[in-house]
Amino acid sequence: PQLAANIGGVQRPLIIAPDAAGNFPFGRFTEEEWKQIRLSSPKPQILLPRMINELKGFDDLRLESRLEKALRDASFVSARGGDEARLVYIEAAEMVDAIRPSGLYKVDNGKLVVNVVLVRNNEQFGEKIILEGSPDESEEMMERLVEEIVRQSTLVVALIFRSTGLTILKSEAGRPKGLETVESFGKVHRT
Repeated sequence: PQLAANIGGVQRPLIIAPDAAGNFPFGRFTEEEWKQIRLSSPKPQILLPRMINELKGFDDLRLESRLEKALRDASFVSARGGDEARLVYIEAAEMVDAIRPSGLYKVDNGKLVVNVVLVRNNEQFGEKIILEGSPDESEEMMERLVEEIVRQSTLVVALIFRSTGLTILKSEAGRPKGLETVESFGKVHRT
């Protein structure tokens, strides 16, 4: 109802189903068709980062926006048919199971020291990431930080995905191991 307030009406959900609602066959793949299907691997979902200069209480070096740019760049596919994106960057502060980089930094004797933790579901996971360098190298440091974020968060995504009981591994035939045929909507037959 709140979403439709501006159109002068009230949206009400309407369930529409065919008379014989149930499972129905929709396709079967041949070995050659399986070879043509390219599955992407699960990717970590990364939220807006939080970076603060611990001595000043705000982001005076603008590392947060530089890290956002590096994360956004890492979330794009390099070229059609090229390497796939390494992460999914979501410009939001909160989302269940997504990962939020949160860090403090300081400049001490001309050296920039960055400490970042990864937060998932309001709990820290993985190892604390510590980078050191010159304040002039902050963009390169943010790119190195993205590499470490991807490395640590990819491990978590693999564990989460494994806990669902599904695995996406390519067999020699090119189709995912563990999946034989999909015969009906909502059902997956395992080999």
